[in-house]
Amino acid sequence: MKSFDSRINALRKRVDLVDSKIIVLLGKRFATVKRIKTLKKAAGKPETDHKREAAILSRVKAVAARMSIPPAAAEKIFSLTIKESKRLAKK
Repeated sequence: MKSFDSRINALRKRVDLVDSKIIVLLGKRFATVKRIKTLKKAAGKPETDHKREAAILSRVKAVAARMSIPPAAAEKIFSLTIKESKRLAKK
């Protein structure tokens, strides 16, 4: 039987791998948002689409609920993700 420390370390490595994948996906999301901003600017469209943001939050809360993740937690995470996506797109 594996020792407690080896089991914890194995699980921590899995968490680290998931964290790395999340960062890669966030980078892709931020880059895509920047492209969307460029297209909106060229078309003279407003930068913020509140209906779209509400739809994103609604969708992620529903997905979270199906995954037994508290929807409020998913909403907080994605609200911050949206905020940071917009901030980074301004650079």
